[in-house]
Amino acid sequence: MNYQYNYLHGLFGEGKCPDDRLSCLNTYSFKGIQKNTLKQIFFAYSMGGRVLLENLKEDDLKYIDHVYFFSVNIGIEDRLERRRTEDKLLKNLTKKKVNSFWNGLSLFNHDERIVINKNRIKFYRKIFNKFRASSLEDNFKKIKLLENKCTFFLGEFDTKYIEKYKRLNLPFNIVEGVGHRGVLKEIPHILERYYDH
Repeated sequence: MNYQYNYLHGLFGEGKCPDDRLSCLNTYSFKGIQKNTLKQIFFAYSMGGRVLLENLKEDDLKYIDHVYFFSVNIGIEDRLERRRTEDKLLKNLTKKKVNSFWNGLSLFNHDERIVINKNRIKFYRKIFNKFRASSLEDNFKKIKLLENKCTFFLGEFDTKYIEKYKRLNLPFNIVEGVGHRGVLKEIPHILERYYDH
């Protein structure tokens, strides 16, 4: 079977693909599933996973072979509290604060620091606001549409998300020795399974 391998990046991941075999989609303008003769496989990281779920329609399922989610925030249990958290993040998305603040979040305690393009801050603020988790549909319901067509990966040290997945009784795979960003190292191993068969 011929596949098309797609990657949807996180908030600051534009133009960066974790594997050369992937087609790097622009998360910010993602409009839905690419409908062609190839079966679609998606690798969606962090905000990219939320964007995919937000755009997912039932009719798309016939084109999807599988979706691999990495460090994706699933379901919002307290939208008001989440909104407060997002407001704090937006407040600190400034040229002066963004690198130190974002890399300093507890979510990234076990990850390598990333350097964020300060000249794109205004754009990132707009995108982050557009795809606020607290404003999106209940993506947990969308996951039920995918049924056995999706697999979840969380870093061993991504304890906040691990606890949430457990509360939601959502099966997931642990990637040992990494945090929120480090899960992407699993992508080449998954690709090898397809290329070997």
